[in-house]
Amino acid sequence: MTYLCPACGHREPDDALVWRCVCGSHLNYDGAPLLRRGDIRSGEHSLWRYDAALPVKQADAVAYFGEGMTPLLPGLRGAAPFSLKIEYLMPSGSFKDRGSAVLVNALKKLGVHEVVEDSSGNAGASLACYAARAGLDCEVYTPASTSAGKLAQISAHGARLVRVPGSRDDTATAVREAAERRFYASHNWQPLFVEGMKTLGWELWEQLGFRVPDALVLAVGLGSSLLGSFYAFRGLVEAGETDRMPRLYAAQAAATAPIHRAFQAGADDIAGVVPGVSVAEGVATGRPIRRQEILRALRESGGGTASASEEEILAAQADLAAEGLYVEPTAALTLAAARNLLANGQLRAGETNVVMLGGSGLKAGSK
Repeated sequence: MTYLCPACGHREPDDALVWRCVCGSHLNYDGAPLLRRGDIRSGEHSLWRYDAALPVKQADAVAYFGEGMTPLLPGLRGAAPFSLKIEYLMPSGSFKDRGSAVLVNALKKLGVHEVVEDSSGNAGASLACYAARAGLDCEVYTPASTSAGKLAQISAHGARLVRVPGSRDDTATAVREAAERRFYASHNWQPLFVEGMKTLGWELWEQLGFRVPDALVLAVGLGSSLLGSFYAFRGLVEAGETDRMPRLYAAQAAATAPIHRAFQAGADDIAGVVPGVSVAEGVATGRPIRRQEILRALRESGGGTASASEEEILAAQADLAAEGLYVEPTAALTLAAARNLLANGQLRAGETNVVMLGGSGLKAGSK
């Protein structure tokens, strides 16, 4: 198993402490084992039940909370006719724990002691949580406008918090100097993070009786959950565990929708856009690093994209709360987008359509 550059083909060994290629591109993890149902450790009720296909084993996991195996519930009333994947019931309150669990434990095993990350909030809180458990010194850069709940959580875990004026993309630029001093444990750049996100796809397959859903709708900013799910489902096809891929749909806020616009235009890449202001702060990024892979995954799965207005996002958040599901606006975005996909016929009521609810509403306090 190695790190492979999709731009120039350069390889690095999988124990190399690198976060990007010498050519400047991101790296992907190459040669990961395929998962088959016989590989699942059914006695382990966490994402580590799939460690036969992960780059780090549970035996090496010093930062362990029993993460994963989140509920898959039917939507009621306002959330019907969708199935809801309750990812906000993870240790740090968001789906990002799947990637952090694999990344942090792998870095700890490789002897890393200090990490830095840039985040709109959830990934930083997740990294701070796992770094605290693993005993790593952690520094997190966030936009100054990040929700107060997420900032408080990052600080509570003992991470040093650096608030950056401007957009999410400005934060990504600001962190580069810090990345020269400590290891850059970026959820966007790090291939190990994406490997951890594969567990979302495997878990859905298992929860549905070893069947894949017809469609999966995810909020997409930088795309780790979408890409991890895509690689998981593609691997299940290659392993002969299923004969089809689910259709993957990227949900974006209308205020900042570079992936949606590029996909609808039939483009293979996106032009940089200035992120707009949205209540769905977790997806407010103008030019994701893995953007071309995101577009390919959407097309190869037969899926697509949808955007939602601020009013639609807040209405979906209220409807979920009325069903006992308290999520942040970025998580409610997926339901708002799924409703639009249902209205235009891309989703059908008789199918198994899964909507991922990624972050807890407790994070979205007033700024």
